[in-house]
Amino acid sequence: MKNISTIIKIYLYTFLFSILIGQSNSSRYSLFPRTPELERIYITEEENLFALILEFSGANFDYVTNETFAPPSLSLLFKNVKWGKGNFSKKGDQSPLYQYSLQIPRNVNQKEVKEKIKIELDFTRVPDYKIRMIPAQDKTKKHILKITWVKNSVKKNTSKNQNLARRLPPSRVSINFQDAKLVNAVRMLVSQDNLNLIMGDNIKGRVTVNLEDVSFHFIAINSDNIIKACGRVHLNSSDEAQIRYMAVDKDYRRMGLGSAIVKKLEAEAKLLGATYVMLNARENAINFYKSHGYDEIAPY
Repeated sequence: MKNISTIIKIYLYTFLFSILIGQSNSSRYSLFPRTPELERIYITEEENLFALILEFSGANFDYVTNETFAPPSLSLLFKNVKWGKGNFSKKGDQSPLYQYSLQIPRNVNQKEVKEKIKIELDFTRVPDYKIRMIPAQDKTKKHILKITWVKNSVKKNTSKNQNLARRLPPSRVSINFQDAKLVNAVRMLVSQDNLNLIMGDNIKGRVTVNLEDVSFHFIAINSDNIIKACGRVHLNSSDEAQIRYMAVDKDYRRMGLGSAIVKKLEAEAKLLGATYVMLNARENAINFYKSHGYDEIAPY
């Protein structure tokens, strides 16, 4: 009986093996599906939304999300996904998104981890977003993962001056950074006013700084939340205030932006208790300040 039982098991295993071998390719892939590939990654625009689109050859993968405040970002770590085009980053103007990137993680020996990729979206502030998986629905058989977020604002056909006048946010801040990346510190500062600050890859370094209730800054931005004019005021003493770092984009001059900023800075100086305001001006700006009631004292 024992020998008969062994023979039956052998025949049964042989039969099952022959079934697997004899299956068509499509049947085998359904039992042992291939590792899906990320084939395309791109951004689309809808009426009130932006979307990051990821196209996959299959849907049998996992991912985890991670959201951070400093710097403002959203990352997705994918497992069981192939990508053969290397690491990359791409800047954009889909505010509040300013950059997205793809990286292949590395282990402690600095070797690439197989079948894992990391997608990161860098924002000036993390918006409300949605992540949705859309199964393949057409002949292309592409499975789509879609990340959407609401646009900061809908552009209107208004003049440059009108766009700039709609928002002139003041800011006085207290900050405490300990050995922080310079780029992260800057992103955190601009995120509080929902600004779109685009920085190059050459912005590097670390910073440690502790400031409380520091200088009053005033800025003018356009409809894309990009800074076009700025100025700052601080106290030199209990009664003397100083205006510094006045600047207006050359394409936005003679629109009243400089005058508006000077008036706001003077008003803030008065609130701080200053009895007069001083400044250092370039020669080509002296007449501008004289027109606002300033007297030329001496060359600087």
